[in-house]
Amino acid sequence: MLVLAITGAIFLVVEGVLLYSIFRFRRRATARTEPPQVYGSLPIEIAWTAAPMLIVFVLALILTRTEFEVRVNPDTPPLGAKPLHVTVIGHQWWWEYVYDKYDGQDLGFITANELHVPASEDGVPRPVYLTFAVRRCLP
Repeated sequence: MLVLAITGAIFLVVEGVLLYSIFRFRRRATARTEPPQVYGSLPIEIAWTAAPMLIVFVLALILTRTEFEVRVNPDTPPLGAKPLHVTVIGHQWWWEYVYDKYDGQDLGFITANELHVPASEDGVPRPVYLTFAVRRCLP
């Protein structure tokens, strides 16, 4: 939501300046001369370089923090979660699902094109950890 608020505020500022410029500086029927030209203003150039850099830096920090908050470690699932480990193998025209472990027990069965995911039980989430692999078919 913070990223959406920041980008929404930037959008509103840019559109406001655009609309102001369109109406304030539109060509008049009586104007036949070129408007005065402004060349190089160091404070303005520093501002429009530093401001986007600061915004991008803040957004990168938000993204990094969020990434570390939502990343899970499949080796240490939540207590009582009964995790399911599945290896997904992509073939040329179909998917192969190898069910490796469920709640620490080896399963070892295979399905094609259908991934069956157990539902949560009593509000306890059942995490499903997918490991993706590609089987190459040589001509």
